[in-house]
Amino acid sequence: MIRLRQLSKRFGKVEAVRGLDLEIPSGQLVGLLGPNGAGKSTTVKMLTGMLPPSAGTAEVFGLDVVHDPVAVKRLVGYVPESGAVFETLTGWEYLQLVASLYGLSDGEAAARIVRFAEFFELAEATLRSE
Repeated sequence: MIRLRQLSKRFGKVEAVRGLDLEIPSGQLVGLLGPNGAGKSTTVKMLTGMLPPSAGTAEVFGLDVVHDPVAVKRLVGYVPESGAVFETLTGWEYLQLVASLYGLSDGEAAARIVRFAEFFELAEATLRSE
């Protein structure tokens, strides 16, 4: 379940999202549609804990995205519309970054990266430095 109550986000004088109320039951498939600048990406970033709301609340499976962002990130996947920052990282660096967003220690992250890279036969690509 996703629940938004009066969710808002301001960037200086610009109000990107204003007082959004939304409830999505578990298992429901929903698309956010609207023109550029309507606040779709900003709303998703607030839901994933990547961007704090200016006002209101957002809950995912009963977890507050502001007060418990690590728990929310463990339950939610997000693929950004642009990966410009990520293009400068090696596979290993990118996976370490993602692991840190989920609250994994460096040691636990490294162990999981190696395990899954070997499982998917991607060890060589993951460790490549270019």
